[in-house]
Amino acid sequence: MSTHPVRVLVVDDFHNNDLGGPTEGDSIQALFANEARTTVTQLYDYLLAGDDNLGLGNVVINNEQGPGGTVAAIVRDH
Repeated sequence: MSTHPVRVLVVDDFHNNDLGGPTEGDSIQALFANEARTTVTQLYDYLLAGDDNLGLGNVVINNEQGPGGTVAAIVRDH
C-alpha cells in the first residue's frame, strides 16, 4: 500500500472542540470513494481537542471506515 499525504488548510478565527463527538467543533472529515464515486471506501475524522480559553489538547483520530493506521499533525498558526 502506497502512502499519499493529504494537506488541508483551514482558516478559523476561534478554536473550539468540547469533544461532544468527532465532528463537533473544529474538525476535518476525510472521505474516500471508489473511482465511480458510488461506494465509500474510507472515512476518517481528525480534530484538535481543547479551545482558545482553556488551552489546546491532543490530536484525535477517529477511523470510521477503512484500514485505519492514518497519522495526523495539526499545527496552529496564531
